[in-house]
Amino acid sequence: MAGIAAREVAQALRSLSQAARGVAANSSDPQVQNAMLECASDVMDKANNLIEEARKAVAKPGDPDSQQRLVQVGLGPWVAVG
Repeated sequence: MAGIAAREVAQALRSLSQAARGVAANSSDPQVQNAMLECASDVMDKANNLIEEARKAVAKPGDPDSQQRLVQVGLGPWVAVG
């Protein structure tokens, strides 16, 4: 189950990357290009942080600090998208 979820997340991030590059390539405004690529990069960085924290939380299922950190880091991608 976790393997399927990981593949789906990886595919979603690849799709995001491709879409951001496509939008940037089709814009003639350098500011739009940069903003699109920076936003996509920020989302992907935060998603990577979330994946790493999820791995740590799985390794320590009863650790309240790991769980709290996972909750905090979990908000990152949503904030970056919003």
